[in-house]
Amino acid sequence: MKYLIMTYVLIFSFDAMSQVSLVVPIATTHIKYSDFDYNNDNRGIGVEYVHDNKHIIGALYLNRDSFNNENLYFYYGRKLQLEKELSFSFSGFFATSYDASTFAPLISFSYHYLRIVTTYPFGKLVDNGADIINVQLVIPLDF
Repeated sequence: MKYLIMTYVLIFSFDAMSQVSLVVPIATTHIKYSDFDYNNDNRGIGVEYVHDNKHIIGALYLNRDSFNNENLYFYYGRKLQLEKELSFSFSGFFATSYDASTFAPLISFSYHYLRIVTTYPFGKLVDNGADIINVQLVIPLDF
């Protein structure tokens, strides 16, 4: 019986790991609505899990965010598969080091291992000062 339980645990673990990806931001720019000088060098690393090819849950660490602060972001989203390698998602993130609003909605498009994430046009709608466009490399950790 204990071997059967261990087998189920291993199968579940391998299945879960096949849906885990490493997230690496590679380029950032801001659409500014104020005179603030935003940092466009948002280097960091993250990890995300996609459940049932629909629900995205992730965390992203940035050494220097748009305000030059160390920051940790948590996000959840809904993924829509458009084609085999093309998807669209709508999500929201929470930042841990922002003084003002800590929540923002995101729209993203993914193709193969490349993803473009933006807050546009929501930053303008909620008077956020800027919208962000971020290009990320999403590397599946298929073991």
